[in-house]
Amino acid sequence: MKYSNSEDVVVCVSVSVTEADLLAARSRTHRYLRVRELVGAQSAGARLVCVTQPMPRRRGLPPALYAAWLAALASAAPRVLLVRGNHAAVLTFYS
Repeated sequence: MKYSNSEDVVVCVSVSVTEADLLAARSRTHRYLRVRELVGAQSAGARLVCVTQPMPRRRGLPPALYAAWLAALASAAPRVLLVRGNHAAVLTFYS
């Protein structure tokens, strides 16, 4: 896969995803591609887009497919920040 942004910076992602993996995760793949379309449409003039990074599943998800999903999300706009937490509840109080 090859992506480029408006600054002519080219990012190449070389992944090998099997046809069986794509068929097994077809609905999730379509969901991430739809999210990519919506992010691109809604943030056309944005200088930075922050997107919650999808959580990888521990079993059953090939790393190459997860990397392809991240590459698709990151190519939605020229500058994308993928943000992910560690499922720890954090509250900050200032006094």
